[in-house]
Amino acid sequence: MKYGKYGIEGRLVIWFALASLIVVLMFALSYLGARRLRESEVFWVEHGYQIIAELEASYITLREAESDQRTYLVNDDERFLNSLNTAADKFRAQIDRLESLTADNPSQLASVRKLEALGIERINILQTQVRLKRERGEEAVKQDILEGSGARKMAEAYSLANEIRLEEESLLAERRAHSEAGARNAMLSLAALGAAVMATLAMAYTFIS
Repeated sequence: MKYGKYGIEGRLVIWFALASLIVVLMFALSYLGARRLRESEVFWVEHGYQIIAELEASYITLREAESDQRTYLVNDDERFLNSLNTAADKFRAQIDRLESLTADNPSQLASVRKLEALGIERINILQTQVRLKRERGEEAVKQDILEGSGARKMAEAYSLANEIRLEEESLLAERRAHSEAGARNAMLSLAALGAAVMATLAMAYTFIS
């Protein structure tokens, strides 16, 4: 039986070379795919941590304004009103960054906007109490504080901020799990491909021999 110009061994060598090239390309594509998946997952994990950090910073802004306002009410030191006077602008800037970070998640975005409303209300109450002390004295301020509207707004803001944080931490856990599963699947695919290559080499060698 004739096998043409190259003979059976020559044909097997050509086939083997082509098969090896295809396998190399498959390895390269698998590696690049796994790398892109990993980079994407890393981006979203970092994105989640940015949201949590910005959320904590916004709540700290409210707490500092509240703390300094209380100090002013006790000792009349106007220096403690500096953070309160800038709190609204600082808080809005932090909320703007949070809105940008959560633009891909309608549920989180709605919660962030609700947090903004609560935070601004709390700052307005703090500023109103400062004006009350200046215009009507300590007793008027004490009465306003005892009514508890400011404390309720702060409690609502804390509760909402905590809900946003918990949801983001849940999303982070899901993304980390997805990333780890993707890495495992990529490694298993590469291992299976390697095993197939070895089996093909063994069969080709046996056939030629």
